[in-house]
Amino acid sequence: MAEVLAKDWKLSTGGSYSALAGQRDGTMTLSASPVEVTNKDSANKQEFIAGIYGWTFSASGCLESTDTGFGNIWTAWNTNISMAARFTTPVAATYTGVTFVTNHAFSGVYNDVFAFAVDCQGSSTLTKA
Repeated sequence: MAEVLAKDWKLSTGGSYSALAGQRDGTMTLSASPVEVTNKDSANKQEFIAGIYGWTFSASGCLESTDTGFGNIWTAWNTNISMAARFTTPVAATYTGVTFVTNHAFSGVYNDVFAFAVDCQGSSTLTKA
């Protein structure tokens, strides 16, 4: 089995999909919330039907001063609007969708890089191509 390096897992933002420069990590989480329909006719077994599902993405890294992708994140958060996002994986899959920035953090430690972290909540469909 050939392992896949995560170094090519990239977040791009905005209508023109500007790559998030300085990104060190990224996590996409796919979630589902089935609805329990267990009743007296369920023969003592839990039963579920499909409910809602969703997705989130988080990333962090070193802030680069001329980063357009980071500028898109700032604008989306600062104006409370949705943001187009594309996640490119190293195994020839690309995911696209619309997100809202839910958390946006900065940190700076003496004699180290200025860092950022961002969390995005997916809205509606996440498309895989």
